[in-house]
Amino acid sequence: MIGEIFEKNTIYEGILSYYYPANKPTAAPMGFKLVDDDEIEIKVYRESYRTYHSLISGNTDYVINLTLNLKLFLKSAFKYEFGELEHSIFTKSPYINAPRITNCYGYIDVRLRSIEKYDNYLIANFKIINIEVKKIYFIPTRAFTQLLEAIIYMTKVKTLKNHKDIVEKVLHSLNIVKKVSNSNYYNNLVETIYELLRMWRLI
Repeated sequence: MIGEIFEKNTIYEGILSYYYPANKPTAAPMGFKLVDDDEIEIKVYRESYRTYHSLISGNTDYVINLTLNLKLFLKSAFKYEFGELEHSIFTKSPYINAPRITNCYGYIDVRLRSIEKYDNYLIANFKIINIEVKKIYFIPTRAFTQLLEAIIYMTKVKTLKNHKDIVEKVLHSLNIVKKVSNSNYYNNLVETIYELLRMWRLI
């Protein structure tokens, strides 16, 4: 089934949820790829402190939440700025000891198989325990894809010493969003990202 939904060796974006510390639900955006019919791989940098330490501490159970909610990507990426995610948005997976985020269109319950550690990141391989994906109708827009790209870049801005190029990429994506959409939803997200950049004194 999963091979009908995901192409192998292609990076997809989801939100990884787990308990860390014990019994405290949390989540963070993560790119993931299908490397085999029952195996998913995720690259986690040291700067993703909570997720990195959860993995090396022996926490085994995680959920990849599939969502089109860009606000959720933003809030889960910047918990220091926006505050921790409300516990009320989580519900326990019926298959593993990990939380799910409610109102997502899909869930992949996974269990850690192995970790390969490198200088500033690790590669985690997971066995797929269960997958649930609802059929959705989504027509891609440049506003959506550029905002998602901007959010991914933003997760790197604070951790890279030479972040000027990354900031320029963020601003380029935001300019495209403003050109292709006059939606309040997208405009509010654009302004939120501008506020973060101003807060960090990068613009």
